[in-house]
Amino acid sequence: PTGLPAAADDIVFNGNATPNVSTTARTVRNLTVNSGTVTFSGTGAFTIQGDINNSGTLNMTTMTVSFTGGNSQTLNLGTNSFASCTINKTNGTNLTLGAARNVTGTATATLTVTNGNLLTQGYTVTCRVFTASGNTDRTIDLNGGAIYVIGTSGTLWKYR
Repeated sequence: PTGLPAAADDIVFNGNATPNVSTTARTVRNLTVNSGTVTFSGTGAFTIQGDINNSGTLNMTTMTVSFTGGNSQTLNLGTNSFASCTINKTNGTNLTLGAARNVTGTATATLTVTNGNLLTQGYTVTCRVFTASGNTDRTIDLNGGAIYVIGTSGTLWKYR
């Protein structure tokens, strides 16, 4: 098949791949990397409405990855990195981490929490810019984890 699946579809990789999300926004349900290295290219926005499960290496360092929807989501990621990440869940729903997260793909890589809850499960999140936009209720439960905001000269802020 050509292109990426639609919003109701899952993406499953069983080995090395280099999909391109040029400038067109894409939305998928679940993303699974069973093995290998998957490196996305392009600058299109990429929205995940379900879970990410990664047993390989997942690189999304050129695009903003958004987590949306009314269902709780889990990020079970092995080795990975994002350029920027936006959490815009339905109020009261969770995005739960299953491993440490890096949002450091560019000099302005931003972690934005717009709506919903971020549960770190004790894992560390590293980003270059951390923002919380909008005026809705949102929760960040570090549970022993931390959010590090880093610059070119090292850690600027550490939230624990």
